[in-house]
Amino acid sequence: MANDDSGPGVDFTERLLLMLDITPHTALASPHGAGKTTYALRQLLPRLQQRGFETLYVPVAADSDEVAESIASAFREHAVAHLPEETWLRLAWPNSAPEYPGDERTRVLFWLNAVSEMPRDQQLAVIFDDAEHIQKMGSTAVAALRSALQTAYHITTQIFLVSRGELCSRMFENCDEPFYCYCGIYELPMNSDGFLAFEKESR
Repeated sequence: MANDDSGPGVDFTERLLLMLDITPHTALASPHGAGKTTYALRQLLPRLQQRGFETLYVPVAADSDEVAESIASAFREHAVAHLPEETWLRLAWPNSAPEYPGDERTRVLFWLNAVSEMPRDQQLAVIFDDAEHIQKMGSTAVAALRSALQTAYHITTQIFLVSRGELCSRMFENCDEPFYCYCGIYELPMNSDGFLAFEKESR
């Protein structure tokens, strides 16, 4: 996908959606601070919803101590919003122990699996924003997350928004890392000012 000044708009996003029909896991990259989050919230999420997807936006924390909790929280909020209270309370605390499940990695996998196994009429698309920070969880936790995502039958589409840099390269291009070759990396189109070229609001 070549960079140009025409912006993603209808053309780029429609090409992306068509590509996701064939390859449902992908990473979208640009320099840090170029506007990936704005693109995801204003264009990509609404377009996925228009195509009949249910969507889940996961803002991954940059602080290494908060990465796992930020992922777990996003999946938990989705489960709480879409399941009856008695169901998610039973999922969260089956033994009436408020701290269950205990460690952060377990909470990530627990709530991801809860969301994945929810009955649904629509396909679920998950967007991980600042996904390169997933690497900060440590190799064991990252490997467990990759395995859970790979076997999450109902999470049909996974999009990783990443900033180009060492973390991104290590995550997807280092053969010793769990997410190596998990998906292709595509450059988001930039304008001449160094920002993502968005579709005009009037279109």
